[in-house]
Amino acid sequence: MLFLTEILGAEVVDVRQRAVGAVRDVTVRMEEPYPAVTGLVVSRRRELVIPWASVRTFAAREVALRTTREDVERFRAAPEDVWLARDVLDKQIVDTDASTICS
Repeated sequence: MLFLTEILGAEVVDVRQRAVGAVRDVTVRMEEPYPAVTGLVVSRRRELVIPWASVRTFAAREVALRTTREDVERFRAAPEDVWLARDVLDKQIVDTDASTICS
């Protein structure tokens, strides 16, 4: 199992081993029965998101991509995606079905 806090800050390198940036957030799309990961946010300021399909591997705090840095820079966050660190991490969540409070 991979935890969000383990991914945050990981170095992202492209297929040529050139630095792209560091992971700032992870985006998901709400689907049933579980949310699906859609991308890795490398820059919050420009909302640069690397599509999940472009991720090749995670190893030792490094994310390796299938694409070049130039190709990655064309993608932006989808408005319907949830940003886990920004929108969920350290927030209180209320389960209205079971009336349980999680934090």
